[in-house]
Amino acid sequence: MKKSYLVLMVIGLLLALGVMFILRACNTEVLESFNTLNERMIENNTTRSIEIDSLQEKVISYSIYAERIKKLDSASQELTSYIEDLKNGATRGFNDDFSKMDTSNYFDTLFFNGSTLSEEGLLFVENIKKYKQSTKELKKISPQTYQFVLKTFDTRPVKNASGMDVEWLEYHFKGFPLIASITKLTQIQSDISFIKQEFLLAALGSDS
Repeated sequence: MKKSYLVLMVIGLLLALGVMFILRACNTEVLESFNTLNERMIENNTTRSIEIDSLQEKVISYSIYAERIKKLDSASQELTSYIEDLKNGATRGFNDDFSKMDTSNYFDTLFFNGSTLSEEGLLFVENIKKYKQSTKELKKISPQTYQFVLKTFDTRPVKNASGMDVEWLEYHFKGFPLIASITKLTQIQSDISFIKQEFLLAALGSDS
């Protein structure tokens, strides 16, 4: 894995573990940190997409795995677009002013009906599972990347700080400042991009 991506992944994991302890004291500096991380990941995704386009053209033209890669591309675009729509809906009316994205109301209402998942929450989890399933045919091309998929998109219940099992969506999105949730969504898009790149590289390597 590339060093830059590992750094982003570690930062993302630290945020997921640590943000729950600083939520109640959320201030402008914390919001700014999330916003900075979000913007950096967006820039990184944009840069990576250029390389991905080049790799994909080669794979589709020459690789025996062309059809499998086409399916992955379709699944990747579908989930990435769905997440982008979620982000656009969440930020509508804020005019990119992250300092006002300090409440959890939007996703608390969108993804949950009290203590249960809403229709949109169930759809989000289902889309994650659908994407994960789409990578199964590529398991033999890169077992390491496939294991990363299974770990990263594991939607089983998660133990919270109190040792209690909570739903995956609740653990990652309920009660967090809006900018934190948007950053998490961008992280998922970054993961999708990284996974696609790794499978493309593996497909080309398998043909050589």
